[in-house]
Amino acid sequence: MEAFAKALATTAAIPDAVKSEHNLWPSMADACTRTGNKARAIQIWKGQAVRNPADPAPHENLFWLLRETGALAAAEEQLAWLIEHQPGELRHIETAVQLASESNLHEKVLAWSERGLKLAPDSRHFLDALAHAAGALEKWELALETRRKLRRLVPGDYSVANDLLGTLLHLKKEPEAIALLEEMWTAFSKDPARALEIGRAWGWCGKPGKELEVLLAMENKGQLAGLAPASEVQARKAALYEQLQDIPAASGAIEALMELKPAQKEVHRRHLLEIAMWTQDLAFKIRQYARLAREPQEILRLAELRLEAQDFATAEADLARVSGPVADSTRAWELRLQFAYRKNDTATILAGIERRLRENLPASRRAGYHLDRAYILQDRGQREEALAAVQSSLALRPGHLPAKRLAAHLNYNAGRYGEAARLFAACEPLAPADRYLLGASLLKQGGASAAEGRRQLSDLMRAGTPEARHDDLLLAINAAEALEDRPGLLRILETLATRHQDREAKLRLARLLFDDGQEQRAETCYRSLAPGPEPDFLALLKAFDPDAARPRMNTEERLAQAYRHLDHGDWAGAMAWLP
Repeated sequence: MEAFAKALATTAAIPDAVKSEHNLWPSMADACTRTGNKARAIQIWKGQAVRNPADPAPHENLFWLLRETGALAAAEEQLAWLIEHQPGELRHIETAVQLASESNLHEKVLAWSERGLKLAPDSRHFLDALAHAAGALEKWELALETRRKLRRLVPGDYSVANDLLGTLLHLKKEPEAIALLEEMWTAFSKDPARALEIGRAWGWCGKPGKELEVLLAMENKGQLAGLAPASEVQARKAALYEQLQDIPAASGAIEALMELKPAQKEVHRRHLLEIAMWTQDLAFKIRQYARLAREPQEILRLAELRLEAQDFATAEADLARVSGPVADSTRAWELRLQFAYRKNDTATILAGIERRLRENLPASRRAGYHLDRAYILQDRGQREEALAAVQSSLALRPGHLPAKRLAAHLNYNAGRYGEAARLFAACEPLAPADRYLLGASLLKQGGASAAEGRRQLSDLMRAGTPEARHDDLLLAINAAEALEDRPGLLRILETLATRHQDREAKLRLARLLFDDGQEQRAETCYRSLAPGPEPDFLALLKAFDPDAARPRMNTEERLAQAYRHLDHGDWAGAMAWLP
């Protein structure tokens, strides 16, 4: 450096004319550059460019000095002069491409690369720069065309093939990408690092099974050491198994990952529970939750799974382990209600329903809970409370048929026959049993409604023909009893006893016949109930009718029954009761 400084001092002392005559300016500029006086070197080269306008050397040196000092715009001007005056010099265009690439000036890279390719169509430098710039500018078809050409020019270059693959995947040209991957696997898979990259690319192409196959093969051969951490390998295996819906295998990989990364054990535990729910294998879900469930929400889910598997006792024990706010959650109460319904634990059911009714539920759900509560209260004999509950249900869902039917039944049982008749009449379609209750309600209501009730009950009785169904005959019996039509009742009971072999009908018929003094027919009915020899009729009678020892109706009682039928204009019924 000292020598250059002395040379510079000596040269500087020489007159400018002598320097020009002996062309000492380049040496002086070089000495300035070497001694760090780049500003003076730039001045000298600018002067030299003026003195020798056709000489490219000053412009080339100015370009590099200006670039080094950060004067990029001035450097570009010098480069443009060089390209213009030396159009055949590819190195200047290559430099322009490099300069634009470093500044991310993709449009300029594109323009300079296209200009260079006109001079050197197969230049890898220009093709690579063009493809990169085209991709950056989202001119993907141009990028793809350029990368395909590069691949044809250098088929054995891995980076070129890999860049083409990336472009194909971006454009979603999967068939071509897969074909390229097959070629890359054949050409480069002997290198473990490249084999691993190609395997990952299979996954990007939507072939997780192929990627997993590569990964497992390399793992078995011990080729992954140094290429990827064991934890990364297990994480990738787990992700691939999940994509392939092989949840047990994915769980195995995650558990291996838990051992490798103990600090993230809790995260992986929760992930195991999450993916367990993806499978349809209920037994697998239960095994995973039984091993891994810790939090109240997770234990609650375990109880739900065991209930689904009909393991009721264990499910209820799991539910008992749920603590904190989760124990009072909607899901927990839903589960608790299911267990209560199974055991007919009405106290728990009612508590659960009242708990749900305090929540902000849709009207239809609230109506359903009120109706459930009404049914339970009815079963417990709390009819007034049941009626209040069913009215709450109807207020929320007025047209709900089951609620209207229950309200009608409750009113009927409470002796509110007018309201019962109104509700039964509003039940469309009317169930056969409710047709009887509607008629009975109208009859018991009395007044103008009684005639309509009698008409409806009479229709039900007339339907009790020998060809009628068993259920229709039972309704006809109810109607006959409500109308106190003894002959009709005997007729229908006889039909049930003979055509349907109804045991209860035979017993009732036998008792009625016995009361009427028709002992022989009664004995025949009793004997049909107990095939085989019997000691005598009295033994049969006592076996089937504990009240058989009671006295038969006397004449006054039979006349009273006859007068009751006459009061209703039933002459045939009255005649049947006459002694």
